[in-house]
Amino acid sequence: MMKNIITGLLLVVLILPVHAQRKQASPPIVKKPLTHAAYDEWKSITYKELTNDGRYVAYTLNPEAADGKLVLMDLSKNTTDEVHRAGNIKLSWDSRYSFMMIKPQKDLVKELRREKKKKEDMPKDTLGIYSWTNKKLEKIPHVKSYKIPEKAGSWIAYQLDPVAETETTNGDGQENTDKAKPLRKVSDENGFPLVLNNLENGQQMTFGFVKDYTFSKTGEGLLFHTTGDNGELQPGIYWYDLNEGKLQSIFKANRKHKFKYLSIDDSGSKVAFIADLDTTKALVREPKLYYWDKSISNAIVLADQSTTGIPEEWLVSENFNPYFSKDGSKLFFGTNPVPIVKDTALLAEEIVNVEVWHWQDDYIYPEQNVRADRERKRSYLAVMHLDNRKLVQLGNEKLSDINTGEEGNSKYALGKDDREYRVSRTWDTGGGHDLYIVNVADGSSNLIEKGVQGYSRLSPSAGYAYWFSNPDTAWFAHHIASGKTLKLTTGMGISFADEENDVPDYPSSYGLAGWTKDDARILVYDKYDIWSFDPQGKDGPINLTKDGREKKVTYRYVNLDREKQFIDLDEVMLLTAFDEKSKSSGYARYSLKDRKLNPLVMSGHRYGGIQKAKDTDLYLYTRENFQEFPDLYVSDLNFSKPRKISEANPQQKEYIWGTAELVYWNSLDNIPLEGILYKPENFDPNKKYPMVVVYYERFSNTIHQHHKPEPIRSLVHRTMYVSNDYLIFVPDVVYSTG
Repeated sequence: MMKNIITGLLLVVLILPVHAQRKQASPPIVKKPLTHAAYDEWKSITYKELTNDGRYVAYTLNPEAADGKLVLMDLSKNTTDEVHRAGNIKLSWDSRYSFMMIKPQKDLVKELRREKKKKEDMPKDTLGIYSWTNKKLEKIPHVKSYKIPEKAGSWIAYQLDPVAETETTNGDGQENTDKAKPLRKVSDENGFPLVLNNLENGQQMTFGFVKDYTFSKTGEGLLFHTTGDNGELQPGIYWYDLNEGKLQSIFKANRKHKFKYLSIDDSGSKVAFIADLDTTKALVREPKLYYWDKSISNAIVLADQSTTGIPEEWLVSENFNPYFSKDGSKLFFGTNPVPIVKDTALLAEEIVNVEVWHWQDDYIYPEQNVRADRERKRSYLAVMHLDNRKLVQLGNEKLSDINTGEEGNSKYALGKDDREYRVSRTWDTGGGHDLYIVNVADGSSNLIEKGVQGYSRLSPSAGYAYWFSNPDTAWFAHHIASGKTLKLTTGMGISFADEENDVPDYPSSYGLAGWTKDDARILVYDKYDIWSFDPQGKDGPINLTKDGREKKVTYRYVNLDREKQFIDLDEVMLLTAFDEKSKSSGYARYSLKDRKLNPLVMSGHRYGGIQKAKDTDLYLYTRENFQEFPDLYVSDLNFSKPRKISEANPQQKEYIWGTAELVYWNSLDNIPLEGILYKPENFDPNKKYPMVVVYYERFSNTIHQHHKPEPIRSLVHRTMYVSNDYLIFVPDVVYSTG
């Protein structure tokens, strides 16, 4: 008896804590189906970027229609700060600051617009400067724009858009106490105060009535145009030397003079701009190209309509942004024929509007209307050789499309002439163009291929012109020095064009990874593998990835450096990998030197948007599948310890979602086919469900794509339907002739 009592007491003692724990446990989440009201809950990551040192990451979380936010994350400390309504985000080159424009609340702006408020009465943007070091955000109100050097830290310039002071300032944000001088309003016409801020020491300078400004790439100086304040700053173009702290006037101007396209070379020592100094209301404007470097005190006219080399009755274009070659030896700019202007002597009732067109016009009439403004502003490329001041016209009505080589350094350019094929585009959408090699030294051109339909470019070192011919489904390389053209992909029994093309047109290419250093090899894709070709044909093609076709795995090169023009032979390449059978994807590493392929990660996900920190071995990327939103991950270069750093939509766990699975079958023509079957997450195989069939194109390779709740058109929303107890079946559709 006593034994039974003791046993019973023990059972009570053991059971009571468990019962208490159950009482404390959270009730299970009762999931609900998605409705259109959920759209506003979901956020997208529309911007993401690592600092160069890899210590910090910035990304945005933006809902469908409401205000979003910027998340600033310290990866080492796993801490975050948030800035609401931030956009136009830039990270400083030295990894010390994040800059942003903070917008007014959307609801407030909408309400003021309903009240028909004037532009000047609308709330202004705020500049945000966030210090990664002390985690503090500085806000500067009423900012119109800001800029920073692309490859230098510590400097920022921003234009103020004052509100209350506009009637009473001298252009630099200070009150004008000199009543003898006429007051001017800050405006688009007159300019705005420009503040130059040295974040290193806190020193600031303000320049009044600035209309345009730009930094040199690596922070040597600041170039700006001002209409002049009411003090010592006269109208003109100025160069502020950031290293020496000196302001230099390089062009003295009139307030009514017009300037466009302030340009600086990569070394930060040469400047160009377009100036219209005619203060009359002449309908035909005569812009001039000006040039300045540190060896001269004032900018000089480099080209105008009278300069030798510009065709007769042609002008310097006011619609083309001049740019320097990478080495600074050449300045490229635009020219155009003198435009036809309206006869202003006619009265309105004397003007007859007649639309004339012909069936053999280059473009059908609706397209002419669409292209009208573009054609009015069309410019033709010219170059000024700065060493001998020789102007060479490169483009013309025949060669309206000119691509310079080697970032402008090369003595060759590639010209394209499509005039012969414009009419046929009405029924042959592939079009075509003739390819010319243009000599940058004298403007002469040499036809190298007629009727090219497909992609065409110059190699990075401009040793070759290359193209993919859609009708031939082959890559070609033209050696410029020898004038020889070689068909690269021939006699291999492998297609380098879309093997699944089932539309009434030529198949397009699979693309290319790029060229190796000194144009030694060109790397192109077939459906699965990456092939290396000798553009001179002396060595045979090499299948670098070797077994992609055998394993049905597609490999593609990821260029992690946007400025890199070629692939180094010693480089270890990052490749994407996609398994056509399982639909898994991931990354692999390939050594060009050792010709070894090393898989890194492969899973039932879709990876994308990968970036690498410039100065350290860290990747930032997204990973998604049907259930997982494409949140952000960071990892080392081996993907050995991936770490999820964002949780954009935690509310997803409150909703019924679904699953996606592959379905296989053979068509009536005995063609093996695939499709995706989307099912509710609480799918009951013994229950009947309504099913929607999306019968369009091929989608099976997108099985791991995430479909967040959002308004869409033309397609059935997979997630919305399965959440509401539907099945969605998306079969691959294969077309055949007839």
